[in-house]
Amino acid sequence: MKRFKSAKHEGFTIIELLAVMTIMVIITGITIIGFTGLTRGAATAGAARNVQATIKLARQYAITQRIPVAFIICDPDIVNDHAAISVTDENEHLIGRSYAVFDMNSNRYIKPWTELPRGTIFMNGDANTLGINLPDGRHILQPPRNISQLIPFPADYSPNYASFYGIVFTPDGKMSYSGVGDHFYVWVLLFEGSIAADGSARRRGEDVDGAHSIVYGIKVTHAGGTQMIEFN
Repeated sequence: MKRFKSAKHEGFTIIELLAVMTIMVIITGITIIGFTGLTRGAATAGAARNVQATIKLARQYAITQRIPVAFIICDPDIVNDHAAISVTDENEHLIGRSYAVFDMNSNRYIKPWTELPRGTIFMNGDANTLGINLPDGRHILQPPRNISQLIPFPADYSPNYASFYGIVFTPDGKMSYSGVGDHFYVWVLLFEGSIAADGSARRRGEDVDGAHSIVYGIKVTHAGGTQMIEFN
């Protein structure tokens, strides 16, 4: 009579299964972190392209309508500089992270305030304070100058008025800045970050060595040309 040996069914031990599960969790976490970073970076880059397109819109409108038109930024200092402006549920989401196009002639908005993606803000203050080295610094006006004309905020018929940082285009499509000559340009900078309690802009990862967020700059020349540049 032949004897049949029973086949051995070797499986994974509990320790081996736990080890595999641990590795899977680590890989999944790394993937999620990387994907989140890419998503945030893509959102900021997309916002910079939209800002650049809006600046071009303001310039084109000035040329076609033969009127002065302003691209304006809602800087965090608007609340500190104007006692009549207070943070409310209506405008809180606009402070430090929105932009608009304004008809300086008829005193009305051509393009209403547009918000940047969540977590993306405009830079206020000197670029050097945030570790950003702008190229060709000899003729830089940065940030854009404060426009002297008061503008209703946040809509055409709002009772509150304020002055904003921005760029005014004249009917010939050039930037309107007096006393600085023809060979200059301004930077509009935005990045991932937040607005601190004192109204200053803080880059994401500012307190972490080597973890600063990418900064996107839109360079606007005196003649009205634009160029988007990425800074690490």
